[in-house]
Amino acid sequence: MIKKTFKRGMVIALTAAMMTTSVSGVFTGMTAKVFASESARQIAASVKTKTETEIPKADMLDIIFNGGKVEDRLNGKNELKTYGAPVITQDEQLGKEVAVFDGQDDGFGYLLTSEDWKAMGSHYSFECMVKERNEDVQNKFGTSLLGGSSNRDGGLFYFKAGGPTFTGLKAGKYTRDLTYKCEKEKWLHLVGTYDGKALKFYVNGEKQGEFCAAEFTMGAVTTEQYLNIAHQVGGMGNSAACKIASARAYSKTLSPEAIKSLYQQEDKTNITVPADASFIVAKGDNYVVPKAEVTTATGTIPEITTAVKDPNGNDVMLDENRQFTATEQGEYKVFYTANGITLEKSLRVTGEPSIAAQIELAVGDQKTLQIQNLDQDAKVMYTSADPETAAIDEKGIIQAKKTGETTIDVTVEQAGHTYLLKNKVVVTNQAEQIFTVTFKDYDGKVLDTQEVKYEEGAKAPEAPIRTGYTFTGWDKTFGKITSDITITAQYQKNPDPVRPTDPAKKPNSQQTAVRPSISVTKKQILSGKKFRLSVRRLIKGAKVSYKTSNRKIASVDKNGSVKGLKAGRATIITTVREGGKTYNFKTSVTVKGYMKLIKVKKTIKKGKTYKFKAKAYGIKGKLTWSVSSKKIGKIAKSGKFKAKKKGKVYVTVKCGKYKAKVRVSVK
Repeated sequence: MIKKTFKRGMVIALTAAMMTTSVSGVFTGMTAKVFASESARQIAASVKTKTETEIPKADMLDIIFNGGKVEDRLNGKNELKTYGAPVITQDEQLGKEVAVFDGQDDGFGYLLTSEDWKAMGSHYSFECMVKERNEDVQNKFGTSLLGGSSNRDGGLFYFKAGGPTFTGLKAGKYTRDLTYKCEKEKWLHLVGTYDGKALKFYVNGEKQGEFCAAEFTMGAVTTEQYLNIAHQVGGMGNSAACKIASARAYSKTLSPEAIKSLYQQEDKTNITVPADASFIVAKGDNYVVPKAEVTTATGTIPEITTAVKDPNGNDVMLDENRQFTATEQGEYKVFYTANGITLEKSLRVTGEPSIAAQIELAVGDQKTLQIQNLDQDAKVMYTSADPETAAIDEKGIIQAKKTGETTIDVTVEQAGHTYLLKNKVVVTNQAEQIFTVTFKDYDGKVLDTQEVKYEEGAKAPEAPIRTGYTFTGWDKTFGKITSDITITAQYQKNPDPVRPTDPAKKPNSQQTAVRPSISVTKKQILSGKKFRLSVRRLIKGAKVSYKTSNRKIASVDKNGSVKGLKAGRATIITTVREGGKTYNFKTSVTVKGYMKLIKVKKTIKKGKTYKFKAKAYGIKGKLTWSVSSKKIGKIAKSGKFKAKKKGKVYVTVKCGKYKAKVRVSVK
C-alpha cells in the first residue's frame, strides 16, 4: 500500500457519488420516482418503491448535478470551490446528469465548519455513486474521490490500481485499505462508515470488508477545511479520472439496512415483461403468469419475486409452473418485485359475453345491440341473415327496414376464446307502435294519460268541472293517433246565477234555482301531494263538510284540502246542507306511490365513495340498490357507492315494483 503524508488541514474523504439509478436523487419521504427517459416514464406510471427502512438524509453534504450545474441539496450550506474544469453531462445509462473529471486537476471542494467536523466525530458515513473511466489512473497517486487535506485522522475514498478503496487515515497517512476490485466503466454505489470501533466498506449495498481501529475519530478544527470531490487530497493537482453522480456525508453511522435502502434508491432498476405477454384470460381458464426481466445500472442481477391478488385483494397461490385458475371475473393484480421496486400489471378476467335473445323494432327504427361482458380489446363481427329486413353495421347498430324476422350473428374473440352469439330481430309495422295521449285541464293539470296504438283512437275522460264555466269539448281530435299528443279542455263562461233569497217564495221567470256541484269527481295524485275540493253555486248560509272513506290512503280537512298518504284508492264525500236540503258528492281519489332519490351526486372521482339516499313515498318495503356495471362501480346495501373505473353507470334503487335511478359519471 502506498502511503502519503498530507498538509495540515484535511480531515475526511467522502466518495464521488454514483448517479441515481431509477430516481433523480430527490427523495420525498421514503419514495423517489423521477425518471429521465421516455421509456422510464412509462415504467414509472406503474412502478412503486417499497422500502421498509426509512431513507436517511445527509446532513453534512448532499451533492447532485442538475441543469449543467452543481446542486447543493442542503440549500447552500457549504461554500463551493471548483478545481480545473469539470464537465456536467447527461449519462444515458443512469438517465440523469453526472460530473466528469479528467484525472488531471478537476474537482470540487466544500468548506465545512469546525462544528461540522466535530459533529462527525466518531460516527460518520460517506456515500457516493461513481464510475471509473478507462483512462489510466494508476500513476495518479492518491487520486481521491472525496476528501480534504490535513494531517488528521479519518476515513477516505480514493482510486488505486484494482478499484475503489476505502482507507483509514492516521495523522494524514494511509494506514489500512479496503479495496473492491472491479472492471472500469461500471457504476458502483459506495458507502464507508465508522462507528468509533471499526471502518466498514459497502459496495452496491453489500459489505465488502471491515477492520477494527479506534484511532479514526475526527474532532474540531481551527482552520478552514475543505471536503473535496474527485480532487487530490492536499490539493496536489491530481484528480480521479471518473464520473460522479452524487456525493453525501452524514454525521452518523448508517446501518446495513439503511445502506441497502440507499443502494436500492440509487441503482436504476427496470422491471419489464415481454411485449407480447398477455394479461387477459377468460373466467375458469388456467393462466400462466408471464416472467419478467430486471436490469440495473450497476449490472447486478437482483432476485425477482411474483405475487398475484384477486379482485377482492386476496393472495392467489401459484403452482410450480407459475399457473393458477381464474375463478373470479374482474381485475386481478400481478406484482413483480426486485431491488425494492415493484412493477404492477393488471390482469383482466373476462366473463362469457352474451346478448339479448330477441329485439323488437318498428320499421324505420334503429337500436344498438348491447353485448354483456365484452372486453375492451375484444374483436367483434356482426352479420345479419336477412339485411333487407334488418341490417347491422360494424358498430352493432341494427336498422329495421321492413316487417319480418331475421337473425343477427355476433362473433366475439376475446381472452383466447371465440364465442358465437345469436339474436332474433322482429320488425313490426308502425301500427304496432304505442303513443302517449295526455288530457289536460285549462290550468295544465293532467286529467288522464293513455297509451294508444298507431292510428287507433283515445277515449275521452269524464268531462272536467270548472267553477263559473261550462265544458265545451277538447282543442284537438283524438280519433286517429299517429304521434304523442297533448289535448286540452275548452270552456265557456257561465252567466251569473240568480238564487232565491226566500225559500217560501217560488222562483219567478227571472229566478232559477241552481243545484250545487263539486269541483272534482275523479283525481289521481302522488303520495304526499295535495289538491283542494270546492263546491260551486253555494247560496248564502250553506254548510259544507268533508269525509274520507279511508284515512290510511287519503285525508281531508275542513277546508276540503285532500292529501295522498299511501298507494291505493279512497273516496272523499262532500256534504252540502242549504235551503233545507242535503247534497252528497263523491270524489274518487287514486293515490300512487313513488320512489325519489333525495341525496344524489352525478360525478364521482375514481377510487372515491359516496352514499346515495332515497325515500319511498306511499309504499312500504326494503330498499334495494344496484348498479348497471360492476366494473365501473359497486354499491352496498346501505347505498354507499364506490367508484372503481372511469365510465358511466346507472345507480338504481327499488322498493317493491317502484324504482328510481340516476346516471353517474366516474372520472
